[in-house]
Amino acid sequence: MIKKPLISIITVVFNGEKKLEKTILSVINQTYDNLEYIVIDGSSKDGTIDIVKKYEDKINYWVSEKDSGIYEAMNKGILASKGDYINFMNAGDFFTRKNLVSEIVNILNSEKIDLLYGNSYIGNGSYNKVNIKHKIQFIYKTICHQVIFAKKTCFNNNMFDIRYQWLADYKWLLECFLNKNIKMK
Repeated sequence: MIKKPLISIITVVFNGEKKLEKTILSVINQTYDNLEYIVIDGSSKDGTIDIVKKYEDKINYWVSEKDSGIYEAMNKGILASKGDYINFMNAGDFFTRKNLVSEIVNILNSEKIDLLYGNSYIGNGSYNKVNIKHKIQFIYKTICHQVIFAKKTCFNNNMFDIRYQWLADYKWLLECFLNKNIKMK
């Protein structure tokens, strides 16, 4: 029997009416059928909430309230999620194909991985290829959080540190890489 882990996709947004719908459609059109979709809005003043309400029947949980920024919003999404694995697909981000989450689940099922990461699409047919083989490379490289699927347990006692306005995801990822109990690929 093939395991079908619950995958939580979290979108954080603030005044993202021009780019949010593309993100939502890329998530709700995934072929994988065990998805939980969460949208955390920072109390947008534009038409963002109208877009969220348009797809409300496809969103498992959403909230619109003031926060201190992207990392607090991401933490709210983590706390609201029930998934076995978490991915952040923020407003403006999108999956490059409809079966991508299914492909990722196949990898997660074939190996015991706590954190899986890959390449990110940067436009015009180009990808930012991730090739981190040694932890020391994190001094000058990082991985976009959009291409990470992490077990929810990777966030136990290690959520995004909101004291870091710009680098909380880098700090979190570095701590994961330094944790010998977290298997990455």
